[in-house]
Amino acid sequence: MLTKEEADQLIECPKISIDKKKEHKDLDVLISGVSPVFITMLSLEDKDMRFVLHIKQSPKMYLKLTLHFQTVDNSIPLIRIDYGAGHKNPEISTNNVPNTLIQYQGKRFENNEAHIHYYVEGYALRWAIPLSQDGFPIKSIDSLEDIKKAILAMGNLVNLQTKLHIDIQEEAL
Repeated sequence: MLTKEEADQLIECPKISIDKKKEHKDLDVLISGVSPVFITMLSLEDKDMRFVLHIKQSPKMYLKLTLHFQTVDNSIPLIRIDYGAGHKNPEISTNNVPNTLIQYQGKRFENNEAHIHYYVEGYALRWAIPLSQDGFPIKSIDSLEDIKKAILAMGNLVNLQTKLHIDIQEEAL
């Protein structure tokens, strides 16, 4: 089991986008709401360590967005941001739960309350904090431009060195 400190190191290590073993300094990303987007990343410090950013936008509610960052084999979920989705934090906590999250024990997030999930040892991503109380810069999704900003901010949060060029296909929404 991974400790919180080890998870933070995985998040903070510099990464570059890869596709079929080719590294990308720039990457075009098309968001259509029809199918999810996966950005595969390689750690620049440990070439055996690979990650994926899963971007899922609802085809019916275009302002509903999930950004999920994890290891490429899905074995270690590290961060997830939900805009337009509900969630309930665990009722019981252990000593592994950081003080920043413990105050939200048992909290129910309604669909209109954007929140960010952080890895906690023994809980994976079951703990979340309101984005309004977190340092993540995009607190809500009110426009297509906010979707772009949220994806770029997530890239910054996970230390992605690849420059993302995001295009949102409005016709599909």
